[in-house]
Amino acid sequence: MSDKYVICVNNEGFELHLTLFKVYRLMPSKKADKLELYRLVDDSGEDYGYPAPLFRPIELPVDVQEMLAGNPPGAAAQTVAAVGQT
Repeated sequence: MSDKYVICVNNEGFELHLTLFKVYRLMPSKKADKLELYRLVDDSGEDYGYPAPLFRPIELPVDVQEMLAGNPPGAAAQTVAAVGQT
């Protein structure tokens, strides 16, 4: 998976929309990148750009990424294996 994730390390000024130490999946945005913002879906359920210094990038194991995406662990590996058998 190629999703990128960040963890909130400072929610000062955004306490209603960001949870401290919560993991958020980044949404691709060239405009946000140019403005040094991270675009993500916040706790209100809307996507916004937040200052990058509020977060730290993290790497998650593939099975955890799958779970966060709503897929059972190993789903990607099972799909690759099934394609290889055809």
